[in-house]
Amino acid sequence: MGKKVLKTVSSPKSGRVFNIVQYEVNPITGANLNFGVQNILDCISHKSITRYAYIRHDDDHYSEIDCEELKEKGIIKTINDIKPPHWHIVLEVPNKCKVSLIAKWLSVPENQVEIPNDRGKTPIHSKGAERVFLECVGYLTHADIRQQALDKTIYPDDRVIANFDWKIEVESAALIRTKYGKELTEKQWYRNEVLTNGLRPKDMAKNPLLTTAYTNDWMMLDKLRVKYLRIFAPMPTTRFNYYIFGDQGRSGKGLLSRAFARSLYPEIDDDDDLFFSVGGKNVSFDGYDGQPVIIWNDIRPFQLIEIFGDRGNMLDSLDIHPVRKDEHIKFGKLCLVNTVNIFNAVIPYHEFFDGLAGEYKDKNGLLIRSELSQKEQVYGRFPMIFPISADDFSIMINKGIMQRGAFTEYYEHKRVISHLKKVHETLSAREEIVKQLDARAVAPMIEAHNEIKQATTKRDDYENMTDDEILAEFSDVGTFLTLDDMKKEYSDYVELWKVVYSKELESGKKHMYMMPIFDDWVKYGMPNTYDKKMGFYRKKIK
Repeated sequence: MGKKVLKTVSSPKSGRVFNIVQYEVNPITGANLNFGVQNILDCISHKSITRYAYIRHDDDHYSEIDCEELKEKGIIKTINDIKPPHWHIVLEVPNKCKVSLIAKWLSVPENQVEIPNDRGKTPIHSKGAERVFLECVGYLTHADIRQQALDKTIYPDDRVIANFDWKIEVESAALIRTKYGKELTEKQWYRNEVLTNGLRPKDMAKNPLLTTAYTNDWMMLDKLRVKYLRIFAPMPTTRFNYYIFGDQGRSGKGLLSRAFARSLYPEIDDDDDLFFSVGGKNVSFDGYDGQPVIIWNDIRPFQLIEIFGDRGNMLDSLDIHPVRKDEHIKFGKLCLVNTVNIFNAVIPYHEFFDGLAGEYKDKNGLLIRSELSQKEQVYGRFPMIFPISADDFSIMINKGIMQRGAFTEYYEHKRVISHLKKVHETLSAREEIVKQLDARAVAPMIEAHNEIKQATTKRDDYENMTDDEILAEFSDVGTFLTLDDMKKEYSDYVELWKVVYSKELESGKKHMYMMPIFDDWVKYGMPNTYDKKMGFYRKKIK
């Protein structure tokens, strides 16, 4: 048998990523190496260099290993000694390039140009090239935990000169490796960001650096955006529904709706990101992209019910404390994650809300009334309404929401001078002035919104009590009422209704629903759906 020949592996002569370390003076002899920032600028001026990053190190200390290696060469250094200034340069090219050419562009010896390998694989494939490029860039500041373990000097981020956002890309790559245990392709990365982290495809399309990534995969990215809204987008803890109405077709309902939305979210500059408009030709949620406000322009009760499919689904979607649920769109479903709904129409609020509650006139003109409980469900979902005219508007707040009366009643909180139509028609050329006046006009609306927000926040009337004390306070929860308890409760209710009914008769203000309620109590001898009104009527007779 012949002798086995061992093959030697030579350093690659070409690659896509290059790592260079070059001193300004020879660290052993002290000779001037004629290298500085101009060498780097000359190199990166070549169009073949797609990405670069470099830094000057002038505060590096010799390590124990460095000292031992230099000692063998007869040079004595300590770990307190500082190395001569030197440069770290990382370069990337789109296609394989010769080491000799990079060395020529930098005016350095070829042995100073290193091609970092991808786990022993050379030449580097595209995925591996991205990984090693970012790892080399990440080394520049010595901030990596591996470099800190060697007690290396940390350099500020602003010392790194690069033609890309190196910090974000390095940290993102590290995050991916930690999260997935592997590298992701560009396509996989953006799909994951859209699906789980809320990256919007339209932002990718607008960003020159991401446009190509979007156009290469736009169909899947748009589908994943819808799925994100259905599954991963955070739901608001509270949803606010407001109604703006005016007798005049040109009272400025749309102007007030938009001005209100802008003041609710002043940090959002782009209206397309702020609100989604339903109305006119657009009578569905196709195109909804997670905007915090939905504006319903010139909407009618029957349209609103049709959009949501039925009355029950509509009430669920407008619930003050919403839950995640699907809404139908063309060829699919999505979830509304808006915090605010702003409805505007010419219909008076009581007609609009009664229509949503199922009250209507039949073909003979006979009014078919809805039950009080149905009305309360609708009215109670609209904590604030705004009657508007050309020059002013009122802020009316739901009494039930503020615990000042019935949910079907509103009180005037403030009346505000606005001149919205005049401002927008006569000052259209002075956009900044218009914005300021709009903000001043809706400022009282924002104040009222904040009051309502506070009133609808989850309560804790026992914040000063421990869990054990609260459990003791409600120790009867889960126990059974005795027959005597039920008889007494019934007797108390009957007496209360008698007092309320008699007072209503005396005042001449008897509610139309009082007699049927009382009759039901006498007839059936048990609480019915109007039981929840008891607290309100107890207050009336005090």
